[in-house]
Amino acid sequence: MFVTIKRMVEWILLVFLFFGFTLLMYRMVLIVNTWIEPKQLKEPKGHSIKVDEAVDSSFQYPIQPQNDSMIERLKLFYWYGG
Repeated sequence: MFVTIKRMVEWILLVFLFFGFTLLMYRMVLIVNTWIEPKQLKEPKGHSIKVDEAVDSSFQYPIQPQNDSMIERLKLFYWYGG
């Protein structure tokens, strides 16, 4: 069984292509991850309160529907793995 130079160059090229496409796919996943990641929450205005803070239960306001765009809702859906 002889291994020719041509065959070795083909295998080396195949390995480089594999690693190149792997890095390209990794970069694409990072780009999608940064696009789909939810934005940081701003400080609430008016009578709004943060959900993760402790709140007195006697202090209640009617719940307002969010005015998020469909794209933002879809990104949030995919971010949480729905």
